[in-house]
Amino acid sequence: MTNKEKLLVFLSMFELSVQKQEELLSHLEEQTIEDLLESDECINLLSAETFHRMVKAYDRRAFENSLSNMEKAGIKLLSYESDDYPTKLKDLPE
Repeated sequence: MTNKEKLLVFLSMFELSVQKQEELLSHLEEQTIEDLLESDECINLLSAETFHRMVKAYDRRAFENSLSNMEKAGIKLLSYESDDYPTKLKDLPE
């Protein structure tokens, strides 16, 4: 799973619109969760409440362990950026 895919999984926890997620991603050079949480531009794009929820929720070790445990259990996460994401779904209008 790429850093961008991990970031998208993390963002999905906060019920942000696809448009808001894309806006946040456009301001990130590295496209990592840490980059998001340290970016002044991204902080300004989010409500204070949402940003504080993100900071409080993020524990890198726990997040990586969760992803690893899901993989071991045969659970595959797909994001819009995943190679296996169905093309027909990508073509649906928002």
